Amino acid sequence: MNTDWRKESNAPKTGTTLCQFDEMQAGEVRGFCFGDSEPFRMFLYRVGEQVFGYVNQCPHHWIPMNRSDDEFTMWDRNQHQMMCVHHCAVFELSAGGRCIDGPCKGSNLTVVPLHVSGGLIHIGGDND
Repeated sequence: MNTDWRKESNAPKTGTTLCQFDEMQAGEVRGFCFGDSEPFRMFLYRVGEQVFGYVNQCPHHWIPMNRSDDEFTMWDRNQHQMMCVHHCAVFELSAGGRCIDGPCKGSNLTVVPLHVSGGLIHIGGDND
């Protein structure tokens, strides 16, 4: 697995608009897919006024962490923890995607930097 999301097949360009910030509720996870052949999958997670982005690929077997579209499994919403539905690895979404339990404990999800501008969530940090 490449830790640079930009080198993944079909990765969107920095600056790509994903959605309006206000469309997402606090605690919501929303998936995105780019490309048909070897799609680039990612998801957003909103905590209050912050939004986090990650490549939707569990570091255990490099498969998507959900079974379908926006159906992600939150392990503990109060702790911002999501579980991979395939092998039950648990990740802290507000702490850099660190795996805290399961077969890939100690690894991290690949971060996709985001920024909010004009009420829209875009891929890429302000310095990308």
